[in-house]
Amino acid sequence: MGAALHAGSVRWTAASDVPGVTATPSSGTLELRHADRATVPVTISVADSTPSGYHPVEVAFRTSDGTSLPGGAAVVTVPAADGSATACDTLGATDTECGLRFRDTGDGHTTPVTVGDRSGRSTTDGSPYEYFDIDNTIVPGGAYHATVTIDYYDHGTGSWSLQYDSTAGAYKQSPSVAKTGTDTWKTATFTLDDAAFHNGENAGSDFRLANSGDTGTLGRVQVTVSGGNVLALHLCPDGS
Repeated sequence: MGAALHAGSVRWTAASDVPGVTATPSSGTLELRHADRATVPVTISVADSTPSGYHPVEVAFRTSDGTSLPGGAAVVTVPAADGSATACDTLGATDTECGLRFRDTGDGHTTPVTVGDRSGRSTTDGSPYEYFDIDNTIVPGGAYHATVTIDYYDHGTGSWSLQYDSTAGAYKQSPSVAKTGTDTWKTATFTLDDAAFHNGENAGSDFRLANSGDTGTLGRVQVTVSGGNVLALHLCPDGS
């Protein structure tokens, strides 16, 4: 770690909000003379219990008179012990994207809604699909085993199915899950043994959820992928 600033003393700190990620030393003083660059070695340690994901160590600088200076961050990548990549998207007026992104495109337009005390996105007339794209950094495309889990509002009739970019081509159809009109939130899981995820569907997506019948509402979508070239990170907020 270093700084190139005006001559004088600069106080620095390095810290992470993630338990188990520590910087040693975690603070100190840089003595700058004639605007020369000053450096200090810092070791970042990661405990075995640290959850998988990208974990920033924030670095802050402050002058001797208390003035804050531009800082930065060192990002630590902690791989998952199970060798799988996990990403998710919690849907609503503002999505929470964690390695998985909803793509609003063509026949995949949706409307943000709140139903059953949860937020989500509902398919609109003439747009029966909801498209999703996995971050290519963690899943660049290949031959994968994958599971896709959806939280859906069980309203009316019809069904949900998954159409995914497979090793045999895009839009391969999964078995369907029937809606039973309970007006409650339910969970369904689709298991894929031949996923490719080469961004082969509309708008460069990897899969889409297909709703038949009346309006379909999704609250959260999570995908877990294993295969030879995945970057094994668990990116969902709950560490799953």
